Amino acid sequence: MDAESNNTETQLVKQRRRMRGIATFFIIVSVIAILGIIVLLASDNAVYTDADLYSRLALVVGCFFGAIAAWHSSRVGAVSVVLVQSVSPLLGLIGAEQLNAAEYSRSLLYVALSLFMTVSAFRYVSLSDGLDRDIGGSAVVRWIGKSVNASIVAFFGLGVAALANGTTIKVLKGSEISEQHLQWLSEKEFLFENEKPLYFYMDGVFSIDEGGSLLTDQYVGGWWQENNQLQSSWVKLGEICKVEQTIEGSWWEDAVYRVHGPGEESWVELWLSVEENVHTHFISRMKSINNRLMTPEVQKFCDEGRPIDWQEIAAMNGISSEVVGPDQVSESQKQWLRENDYLMEDETMLHFFSYGQYSIEEGGVLLTDVYFGGWYKIDGEPGAYWGELGKLCSITRLDDTAGETRVLYKVVASDDGGIQLSLPKAGAGVDQMIAQTLTLNDAAMTDEAKTACAALAEESSEN
Repeated sequence: MDAESNNTETQLVKQRRRMRGIATFFIIVSVIAILGIIVLLASDNAVYTDADLYSRLALVVGCFFGAIAAWHSSRVGAVSVVLVQSVSPLLGLIGAEQLNAAEYSRSLLYVALSLFMTVSAFRYVSLSDGLDRDIGGSAVVRWIGKSVNASIVAFFGLGVAALANGTTIKVLKGSEISEQHLQWLSEKEFLFENEKPLYFYMDGVFSIDEGGSLLTDQYVGGWWQENNQLQSSWVKLGEICKVEQTIEGSWWEDAVYRVHGPGEESWVELWLSVEENVHTHFISRMKSINNRLMTPEVQKFCDEGRPIDWQEIAAMNGISSEVVGPDQVSESQKQWLRENDYLMEDETMLHFFSYGQYSIEEGGVLLTDVYFGGWYKIDGEPGAYWGELGKLCSITRLDDTAGETRVLYKVVASDDGGIQLSLPKAGAGVDQMIAQTLTLNDAAMTDEAKTACAALAEESSEN
């Protein structure tokens, strides 16, 4: 054997010893870490959650199999150990957010050792090929190691993809929601400007539109994909009758809650991560706001298991669902109109309608012998519009705005832009209100008002 062959042989033995020595070190470290995790899982530790421990256990087991495969001359096994050391700062159950200087140094040492082992594995296999020798070790062990390591690489890839897409592993407070996700929620009309997000969780891996749950100060609900179509369901706070947990949840699956509104068909499912138990705060806050907003009227429907009938609730509070005459308006309601200067002392009430459910303050429409208009609330702020009879250019029913019970009427005046008023979809009362409004307006209209209205009509046709 010549000197070159002797040198190659020496290098072969050196690289194999280094590879197997470091692999043995990681096998021992992994076994110690696995035992430590098992002890923590069996005890009542207050430092780590089960989800945290199980995720660390997955990494440690991956390192264990990777090191065994590397001992048997598997280059893929050695690479997998490098990946594990890159993902997990320490195998000793230390979180990255808790690292001190000594722990950080130990983490760097583990990464360096895994890199040395990987270099030795590649050089050993290369030298063995050069000498036309078998690399040794068990081919079966290497095959098993490759299978496990493939799972580790897939796990690592999913983690990177999740981080890149802002995927969260726990329920977030409203202040922790990213601007990207807030914008998406607004675009999908899951979150409006007058709402405050309180808790949020996305259960998708690659995108927020895969699924998620949201609690605001007004609604709770969730969204999901069904036949490649985004679906969602929401229940208004103050209308939740019952909350039941159908799946307790664990480190590997979300907890599931079914939130029931009045009636059998009114419900939504919430899928929430149990990480750090933030999901319990989500549910507790939801119940607290719901209990505060729940009214006796809605509670009655909950107790009876019926869908909410808002017309029935309005009737409970003395509000008719139809346009009525002055004799059907209570003295307290007339007094409220006077106090807010919606009905003056020198005016005569002709027709009245309120779409309020608990109080006429929520909104309504009024016709007197002088004015036609209404009052409303937008984001809790009151407002009103009154068109003087004799200055109204047109009143148009907007059929495309029709809902189950109401439809909008567009009122255009000669001296302002007008407004849209909400009235019952049908009924003799609304027909009489509109007919009498037009009659009184025509009778009071001056030539100046007619000219102004004609100019508005011409301008509208040109546009």
